[in-house]
Amino acid sequence: MTSAYVAIAVNSREELSPVVEAIKQVLKFYNVEPIIFVDRYSLSSADHSAMMELALHTLDHTDFVIAEVSEQAIGVGIEIGYAAAKNKPIVYVRRADAPFSTTVGGIASHSVVYATETELHTKLSHTIEQLVRQKAHR
Repeated sequence: MTSAYVAIAVNSREELSPVVEAIKQVLKFYNVEPIIFVDRYSLSSADHSAMMELALHTLDHTDFVIAEVSEQAIGVGIEIGYAAAKNKPIVYVRRADAPFSTTVGGIASHSVVYATETELHTKLSHTIEQLVRQKAHR
């Protein structure tokens, strides 16, 4: 089964709940397992080494990354950089009113800018369809 690592800032998780739900709906429609690290694992800040080791191991076993980076987060930046080093497709997702990140924009293979969750759903659907089709042809 195809899987997608969904990278979001842990501090923004509650605020991003409707966005995460839209992402999950799109992924499930295309039979892609969403792996939302901040939801799947709860490690204390004292376990920072174990947390990063687990995050990178999880990234190794996913097909692509969706990074919601409307808010800057160092951890998400590390996950994106690691995914880029592993040649994984990266979908850069941000709200229309959020500043553009030249770093993420420079390494992402796809970009989705949205004003509403409905717009996110529509635009992300097109991107996920492309990624699933590309994987099927490899």
